[in-house]
Amino acid sequence: MFLSQKGSLGRNPMINRVGQRLLQLFEGASAAYSLRDLASNIASVVRVRRASDNSEKDFSAADVSSGAMTQWVNAQIVPPLDVRELVDGERTGDLVEAAAAYSLRNLSTSYTGNVVDVRRSSDDAVDSFTAAEVADGTLTDWVSAGFISNGVFTNLDFESFSGATSSGFSAANTTSTGFANSAINAGSTGDVLTITFDLALTYGSPSLSLRGGGGSGAVKSNLTTYTTSGSYTATLTATDAFNRITFSEGDVPSEFTISNFKVSSADGFVETWYDQSGNGNHATQGTDAKQPKIVDAGSLVSGGIDFDGVDDSLATGNLSLFTLNSVSSFVVSTIRTGGGAVASITELGEGSNRFGNPYKYGSTYGFRYGTEAAAAQPETVDSTEALTSLIAGASGAEGYNNGTSIKTYGTPDTTAIVGEPITVGKSFAGTPSCLVQEAIFYTSDQSDNRTAIEANIGETYGIDLPSGVDTGYDEVDGFVETWYDQSGNGNDAVQATAGSQPKIVDAGVLVTDNNGKIALNGKSARLDMPSNAPMLSSDGTYSLFAAVDLPDQTLGNDTFNDFIKFESSGSGGASENRKPLWSIARSTGKLNCSTPSFSGAGGSTNATFTETKAAQLLTNICNPALSTGNNLLYNSGSLIDSSDTATEVNTQTLTGFSARLFDLQETTVETFLSEVIYYPSDQSANREGIEDNINNQYDIY
Repeated sequence: MFLSQKGSLGRNPMINRVGQRLLQLFEGASAAYSLRDLASNIASVVRVRRASDNSEKDFSAADVSSGAMTQWVNAQIVPPLDVRELVDGERTGDLVEAAAAYSLRNLSTSYTGNVVDVRRSSDDAVDSFTAAEVADGTLTDWVSAGFISNGVFTNLDFESFSGATSSGFSAANTTSTGFANSAINAGSTGDVLTITFDLALTYGSPSLSLRGGGGSGAVKSNLTTYTTSGSYTATLTATDAFNRITFSEGDVPSEFTISNFKVSSADGFVETWYDQSGNGNHATQGTDAKQPKIVDAGSLVSGGIDFDGVDDSLATGNLSLFTLNSVSSFVVSTIRTGGGAVASITELGEGSNRFGNPYKYGSTYGFRYGTEAAAAQPETVDSTEALTSLIAGASGAEGYNNGTSIKTYGTPDTTAIVGEPITVGKSFAGTPSCLVQEAIFYTSDQSDNRTAIEANIGETYGIDLPSGVDTGYDEVDGFVETWYDQSGNGNDAVQATAGSQPKIVDAGVLVTDNNGKIALNGKSARLDMPSNAPMLSSDGTYSLFAAVDLPDQTLGNDTFNDFIKFESSGSGGASENRKPLWSIARSTGKLNCSTPSFSGAGGSTNATFTETKAAQLLTNICNPALSTGNNLLYNSGSLIDSSDTATEVNTQTLTGFSARLFDLQETTVETFLSEVIYYPSDQSANREGIEDNINNQYDIY
């Protein structure tokens, strides 16, 4: 064994040359991968896929280190109706078309239409409202104004009167006699008005009541007297027809001021829930008693539209759009109690062939898919606000609760559900009492876009989705689709299969190794370089440098998990002819390095050494032209193995090449790579300079 000298100044002064990077100082690499810039004018070092919507984007080394890439990974905020199809990893394709989409918010940035038609209980008037008008109080003000004349309070006897709108007014009374009245729409026996106000009482004991008739009018409700200042809520129940709310001076004289006077008793019910998809599949209910509530006693219902669990429902007309093996739905709801033994919060179709999301059977909740018996669905959906997604394709369906799969289905009875309505809140046998925030239906299998749609919904409503896709909690994973070759030779390391891509952002946090340096985690991963890439010299000479980090893991003796592997094959002769192989594998606390043999029979030389620390700079230089010491292995600058490969170099033509980063046989193995550089030449003269440059970046030894 030979030890190289460390720490001496100027081991290679070229590493300190101002303005030049490693590949400019030491030219001739045929492949170079890093998360820092190894050369000038490097546009991008990685192409990253974020798990929330599978979008891909290129990032520079500065983007990676500054946090810009991590921020992009965590930021998927596209509304469901604006999600586009993926084209070469970017969502620049056609819009993913929904068949029907209902919400109290705008589901597209371009949607500006109404979201609901509402009927108010006071006078059965109906009006339409946008999402902004639902959110800013315009809807609730309109509902509460049902008892108010022309939508505005009017003054009869107050000495001063101001701020008269549908929301209320302020007024003062200082006379020694008389009444203070505010005209409203006529009401009838049994009407209940809830009134809130602030009272500043100077003296006296004014009283509040409903009145009717001319002049001061006769009392037509319970009467409440106030003797102290304060904020009050009064409930007045009409005993006869009335047309005004009156503050009587009570005992004379009386002086007082009222402010923030509001009537907030009326209820509002949804007559139409507008379809935002543009297909006109509006969900409606023409029977007043079956309309779900959106305003309760003057306040917007929290958590969505309130279905009573008795007979409330909204439904489309018949549709000729759906089949059971080509439908997806996304529903945000809060399940409460009640309803029939078999019911759905939302449902497509009727009778035995239905698509229910979520579906109620007895006291449990799951999904209904085709003719599958409800008894086979025991999953319980949270009774709190939940996002349920049911995705159906040609081979079956899968149901999700808050982003987690809870049920899979085989291929159902393929009877189409063509011509059947979408129903929200009521199935053929009753429905649970529930709130529904949002319901979106597609006439297609949306498996590829599920997380993209769920990410926006979850962030909007504060629903905690699984770590890895949760934008609302900044817990999104980012994976490397391409690690760009900085050598200029285009030997990019690529993995198109999502499940085999190494991770660069883990649950919203940039991946770093044990030294805190940015790296790729190759757990369950493999990146492939182009086949037949011209990376080897004609005689098999090469030099390879790798900054790696292997956390302590226990593996079986026979388990080899290669994290770097280069191999080639030739034509003619034995199948193992001319097979340079460089791989380092991890097993049972040791590193194993397989290096090439150039004998006619092929084979390799294996060097096994004990791992002394996780972070290592591994160097392998192979030069078959040398008679001795032609295969050298260094660990963090120290020579740990010097072997002699066969000197008989096979000169047959190279016909195949395979190179990959991360080739792990166990999905539980974590391997961090920060940098890999490959030269098709003997870099012995430059080894120390290259190693110093890498070590200065990663502080390995």
